[in-house]
Amino acid sequence: MNGFGFSQRALIIFTAGALLAGCGQMQPPASAPQGEPNGFNGSSWVRANAKTGSLLYVSDGSTSVYVYSYPQLKLTSTLKGFSQPLGECVNKNGDVWIANFGAQEMDEYAHGSTKRMATLKTDTDHTPYGCSVNPKTNDLAVSTWRGGSGPGYLSIYKQSKGTPKTYSDSAFVYALFPGYDGKGNVFLDGLATGSAFRYAELPSGKTKLVAVSLKQSIGYPGEVQFDGKYVTVGDQTARAIYRTTGGKVDGKTTLGGSGTLYGYFIAGKTVFGVDTYGLGVYNYPGGGSPTNSVSIAHPSDVVLSAK
Repeated sequence: MNGFGFSQRALIIFTAGALLAGCGQMQPPASAPQGEPNGFNGSSWVRANAKTGSLLYVSDGSTSVYVYSYPQLKLTSTLKGFSQPLGECVNKNGDVWIANFGAQEMDEYAHGSTKRMATLKTDTDHTPYGCSVNPKTNDLAVSTWRGGSGPGYLSIYKQSKGTPKTYSDSAFVYALFPGYDGKGNVFLDGLATGSAFRYAELPSGKTKLVAVSLKQSIGYPGEVQFDGKYVTVGDQTARAIYRTTGGKVDGKTTLGGSGTLYGYFIAGKTVFGVDTYGLGVYNYPGGGSPTNSVSIAHPSDVVLSAK
């Protein structure tokens, strides 16, 4: 850990070899069914009727993605076979995209399914970290980077297919979280040289990332997501979600608890957050203490596939 508050995702990436060799496979959630013991390393599985109702997808940064029913928070399935699954995003049909960091690919799953619908490869020099889907065009925005050896990219897959167009900003050492607003603009946060916060916008129809000066100190950059009115920008170390217009901060939501807020997902008047200790459900924009929670080992990100 340095003073800038490196997230669990960064630690996973930078120390992946030592982590897997020294600690073994990361453990499944404490709420895993009796049929899936600790250290389980089998195939993906799914409960009967798991496709009905809304589902929360939680990546663990190691090999698995856990799927919970919502609002029950009951583990309904486990998706296996990943190599460091990190960021997640969902399209208007409820299909979930997962940034399979170690495999250098994006993997798509239909709501409640354990079978991959599609796989999109990133180029050999860049690995995917976070993603966002334009709800109007189904374009897929993916942040990719080279572990500090080159500028971070924003890659746009037209209609979530084919070969992406890439947009780079030499000031980004790590491009972390992209997010579409309601007009097709993409916002991207990450780190610049010296671990300084970096924030930029790719305006709809344009070909260049434009720096945005966010009038707010950010300890460590978190998710970027449109809440229906504002583009929200997260601060993992402060457990805060800032509602922004351009570079102006219009409001703040603080999620109660302790530990680093690795990822969040806003759905109407609810926000789901994953931190050092697991998954929490909070009121939005009120924040405060969670209204419900479940213990999960090493969560990395969360999205809701609503039905």
